Amino acid sequence: MGLMSACGVLLVDLSQGACYDANEMKLLAMAPKFPTLFFSRRFPIWVPHSFRFASSAASVQSAPKSKEYRSAICFLEKNLHPDALLEVLDSMSDLPSATSIFRWASRQRNFQQTAQTYVHIILKLGAAGEGEEMEFYLKEMIKLDCFDRESNLGLLIESFNRILRPRQALKVFEIARSANLTIPLLSCNVLLGAFVSESVNFNVLLFVYKEMVKARLLPDVHTLNCIIKGLCLTDQLDSALSQFQRMEKKHCIPNSWTFELIICGLCSVGRAGEAVDIWKQMVGVHCDVHPEFYERILPLFCGANKLEEAVKLFKMMKDDGVSSNSYLYGVMIKCMCEHLQLENALKMFEEMTGLELTPTEGSYVDIVYGCCKLGKFFQAVKFLSGSDPHHSGPYDALISSFCDVGRITEAMSLLKVMIEKGLCSSLSWNIIIGLFCEKGNVTKAFEVLCRMIVSSYRPDDVTYSSLVSGYCKNSEFGKALQIFKKACTEDMPLDMRSCSELIEGLCRVKKIKEAAEVFYHVIVGGSSPDVVSLEILVEEMCFIGKIGEAIKVRLLASCNGIFFLASTCITIMIRILELNKERCVLPLLAQMLVEGYTLDLNSYCIMTQGLCVGGTTKVAADLFNRMVDDGIVPGSKKLEKLIKNFADSSNLKLVSRSLEKLVEGGELSAAMYNIVISGLLKEELKPLACKFLDWMLERDWVPDPHTHGLLVGSVDSEARADSITVDREDIDKISNILAEGLESSASHIFKTLQK
Repeated sequence: MGLMSACGVLLVDLSQGACYDANEMKLLAMAPKFPTLFFSRRFPIWVPHSFRFASSAASVQSAPKSKEYRSAICFLEKNLHPDALLEVLDSMSDLPSATSIFRWASRQRNFQQTAQTYVHIILKLGAAGEGEEMEFYLKEMIKLDCFDRESNLGLLIESFNRILRPRQALKVFEIARSANLTIPLLSCNVLLGAFVSESVNFNVLLFVYKEMVKARLLPDVHTLNCIIKGLCLTDQLDSALSQFQRMEKKHCIPNSWTFELIICGLCSVGRAGEAVDIWKQMVGVHCDVHPEFYERILPLFCGANKLEEAVKLFKMMKDDGVSSNSYLYGVMIKCMCEHLQLENALKMFEEMTGLELTPTEGSYVDIVYGCCKLGKFFQAVKFLSGSDPHHSGPYDALISSFCDVGRITEAMSLLKVMIEKGLCSSLSWNIIIGLFCEKGNVTKAFEVLCRMIVSSYRPDDVTYSSLVSGYCKNSEFGKALQIFKKACTEDMPLDMRSCSELIEGLCRVKKIKEAAEVFYHVIVGGSSPDVVSLEILVEEMCFIGKIGEAIKVRLLASCNGIFFLASTCITIMIRILELNKERCVLPLLAQMLVEGYTLDLNSYCIMTQGLCVGGTTKVAADLFNRMVDDGIVPGSKKLEKLIKNFADSSNLKLVSRSLEKLVEGGELSAAMYNIVISGLLKEELKPLACKFLDWMLERDWVPDPHTHGLLVGSVDSEARADSITVDREDIDKISNILAEGLESSASHIFKTLQK
């Protein structure tokens, strides 16, 4: 049946009262019509022990005359009926033998295969991955005219699903539907459930659903839940909501899983307000809530800052007699602390411990930070001493909070307590060391470091990073470099913040070589400093003439996903142009354009002017045209200079299209017209020069004496335009342009160009 015919079926009012509107048609029209051999390709799927056969497709065709085979034939010759055949097929461990016995039985005159015998052989073949043989017997089974044919096909689908053969189950469904047979609803739902877990199988869901509708099989809540989940997984949330809202029309009542799917989908795209409305609707209809619903939805409400709704949902869970766990209590405590509801968080913590649930380390940390945010440090200390956690995290959180407000003495006292309890770690020491380094007090940081080493704790990468950063804050970049080198010898990668500070600081004191060494070491380790420090490094390299090094640094950074500002790249190219190596600019310029850099006005002017020499004029012209196309027009002086560069190199023809655009915008001055007309005449482009002369005369401007000489032939066409000096302030005065009358001269010039 074609797609239009299928859509027509959807408009039929089903006998059970189903109603499908235009939106439903739109959803189902997405379903593909699978060809007959759509799933003939084999998939490497797990086969349970009872279905392991040492066989191939070729061996199925010819049955070996094994002892087991001969014994089975002898048994069936005396006792051939369906139950006996089923018993033999179940006992056969060899698939080729079982298939041969099945074919042997089919050839016997007084024996008729049943749906059950076909089910057995089809299951064996499908489990072994023998797709073609399985399809053959499926079609043979469908030819049987028995009352239980459709139910047995449903049984096949469910059995294949149980042994993790969803593709074979789908093939059974496809062949059954091609014969216009109706599969039981339960089996259809099993098939939908097998394919709903992966978004890549959404077309399969639509295919099965469309065939169910064509068979006038009324969906139930499980069917629609599978469709809704498929829509959510494929980012079609609005369609999922539409399905949800029309469930009543199909006489389906949403269950806990339905609401869970919709709420999770809405929360995943930041539509928490709508999710709360759906939840309130769920509460209003008194839906029976599955325990897993709370496990999924509570963290989502807390993550979306819906504390009030989360508290109500948590109470619902307890009222329903669903036992909570440490994870859900931890989620609630974290959310309460973030909303500064410290007292409620403490009550929740006491309730959890009263149920003999072990709090997670995160719960302790959240309460400590909650106390400190409110400035209740004493309460945080009291909480830790009363609960006596066996984790270092809560104590580290309190030490960090003490350091944040400069209460170093209390932080050190707490560190002593941690040492006594055996909870101290390198992180605990590093928090205090980091604080001193952040303030530039490296001397004090070293005192703490000495005590750390005496207490048998070794400095790590965090320690060295703090020291490097501390020395940089004191502008002691030499000492910072020594710490960096020591960390390198001990193979400890420092954080990128301290490395960036070191590179920037070394550049500031003109130790460019050392800064480059730091960069190379970091980049080899698979990391990269921040772009600001690298831009400073590149600019300093350009300043001292190390252009090759600057290009190398930029290339390595680019390979690691660090992209410089266009101004830094322009700096490199300017230095290259100053060295008269215009062609070396082209690869870098190409990289910039490929990487999506946008040039500003200054960059366009510098690059265009610098490339208007030798064999790079074509590139300069391309840049000029690109600049005009982007709507970027330089000021009068810069524009005149650029046009003169193209005229001097006899390449005005390359930018003539852009010059015409500038004429339309009224951007050209009288001096620019003179340069353009003179240049085009030298390039032997009289018709084009005529056009520019027309536009110039339309503005009541006439050419200067030199351009006039070129036009009337009184000046050698190869003479340079700069050989005649004209006062710019008087350039538009007719008395200084022509000795004779304006009208006659203009007419003569115009006629000369027309020849």
